[in-house]
Amino acid sequence: MELLKQYLGHNVDTKKIVIAVFAVLMVIAFALPSLFRNQFSGSQNAIALVNGQEIARSSFSRREYFLQDYLRSMQQRQALGDLGQVILDGLVQEELINQVMQPLVPTPADAYVAQKILDASFIANELAEFIPPRVLLSSGGLISMQTIHSILGQRRIPVSEFECFVENALRRHVAYHVLGASTWAPRFVIKNERQRRLAKKSFSILSLDLDTYLKEAKKESLSDQELQLFFDEANAASKRYVVPEKRRAVTWTFDPAKYGITVDEAMAKQYYDEHRRQFIKEPARVEIRRILFAVQNDDTPAMVHARAAQVAQELAADSSLFEQKAKEFSDDKETASKGGLVGYVKRGEKDKGLEQIIFGLREDGAISELIETPDGFEILQRVSRKKPIYNPFESVKKDVIKQLTHREFKKRFGQEIGELLPQTDKASADAFTAFAGQKHAKKQTIDWMANDQSALAQRLFKLKGGKKYVTYKDNDQGIVVMLDGTQRPYTPELAAVRDQVSADLYERKAAEQLSADARSAQELAKMEPFADVAKRFDVRVTTIGQVDPQDETSQKPLTDMHLPVDVLVGMTHEGGLFGHAGERSWYLVRLDQLVSADDEQKDAGIARDLGVAFRYPYLNSFIASLHKNATIESNISTNSRRKIPA
Repeated sequence: MELLKQYLGHNVDTKKIVIAVFAVLMVIAFALPSLFRNQFSGSQNAIALVNGQEIARSSFSRREYFLQDYLRSMQQRQALGDLGQVILDGLVQEELINQVMQPLVPTPADAYVAQKILDASFIANELAEFIPPRVLLSSGGLISMQTIHSILGQRRIPVSEFECFVENALRRHVAYHVLGASTWAPRFVIKNERQRRLAKKSFSILSLDLDTYLKEAKKESLSDQELQLFFDEANAASKRYVVPEKRRAVTWTFDPAKYGITVDEAMAKQYYDEHRRQFIKEPARVEIRRILFAVQNDDTPAMVHARAAQVAQELAADSSLFEQKAKEFSDDKETASKGGLVGYVKRGEKDKGLEQIIFGLREDGAISELIETPDGFEILQRVSRKKPIYNPFESVKKDVIKQLTHREFKKRFGQEIGELLPQTDKASADAFTAFAGQKHAKKQTIDWMANDQSALAQRLFKLKGGKKYVTYKDNDQGIVVMLDGTQRPYTPELAAVRDQVSADLYERKAAEQLSADARSAQELAKMEPFADVAKRFDVRVTTIGQVDPQDETSQKPLTDMHLPVDVLVGMTHEGGLFGHAGERSWYLVRLDQLVSADDEQKDAGIARDLGVAFRYPYLNSFIASLHKNATIESNISTNSRRKIPA
């Protein structure tokens, strides 16, 4: 109702209008297909006809340009044909709603139009094809009519066309609002949802354990024929028992501390002096005051901005008034009583953009320009600044020497190893061995390893085409790897892996029997008492009582059994069954008792939630019915008239 009052002005009976609009919308959508059967008579400047009304080619081109520009900025790609259909569908939908709403809803109030045109959210959602998003970003979300007229002029869009588009957009907004507000949840649906969310539940749980079935399966011996068949099937399907390729390697690990690199104190001191920012003990901090103008209640951003701009202008003339103005105007109640004093701020505590403004205030008492933030509009004042404090050189000398040693090692290791890395001849191999000895490299033989995705294995298994050596760095150490042998993948004889194959086949037999019993138990539980079903399968029943959907402690028994708690506490029918396969068990859960939740005070919130859930399918159904009853023609790809399927 509030939206309609703003749209039409306050001196109207909005309740009658809502009822009338809703009634006519339903009649048009569902009962009057003959209204939309006009003959096609489009011009060359039309991209489509909707019930005889033209959609201008310029509208299509403008939206196409906007969407292509948007997709480029998001680094997305979409075929032009698909994009063209998306654009046409959107324009047709808008035109259908426009045709329904135009005779029903009068022209919106001038004040409402003026407010919405300057509303950043409305511009971003409805007018982006006229006013590019980058304009909003560059203006901090604030835009003037002068800017809008300038943009329209640059793009050669008539003001009258823009105004017509805005009015239709506002009418569509009213249509969506009326239709959305008319969605409702029946009492029985609300009650059922209340039981799902709030009623305490008691359960009986029957479990079939895979290990029990496995023990039973192992009572029967497996024949050689069974094992061979299973072995062959598993290898054919997934190479289950194939022994993967293995490789043998020799590695040399070079440690920066033993590489022969010298870094003296003078070098360390020079680096410390040139890179003092790395050794900050306490960063620079700026003490600030803040005046917040929050957008709240019936205020619009434009109204709040105007108030904030007036205060900002007064402070620009006399910054000493900041504390007084903060107490008088700031909506930040925590700081307002302290004259807006926030305290000290250091980098990393605020948004980057806000930090730039705070640390960009060059002197005590300096005042920022008016800033738009998620909280509203703000003015900041620098009160004082504390310089950064650095760790003394002596306390970080060892770390600096270590850092410089590692840096030099990184540079020299890659260069020297690249020159010395052994080739196929013995001389180069001997030269490398001597170099490794001089640098105190640690040599290690790695015996037949599979590709376990470790850092070493990844490098070793990339060696192909006769290449034998590779280098990499790990934890600041340099490592040289030599491929010393390859064992190709092979399929072993069954006898070599008989124990593993037997264990796997028993596991499969047990799982198949458990699955068959699970299906049988679920069917029997629909007809027989739960206890009788448990006796059939020689298992016991676990009972869990008074599980509260709102209390995690009462849900712990279900959680401990790794059952899907959200599903179980959402059950609403006593006697209902739910089967769940765990990692090595299968569970059949029965809802024994539901303690009815009679707290009808919760129904209003539940109804709101359900209304939102129902709203979008309802709107989509309404729009689909308009399509079904309309005559829509297009020449999107050629100038010939092509009927678009409804």
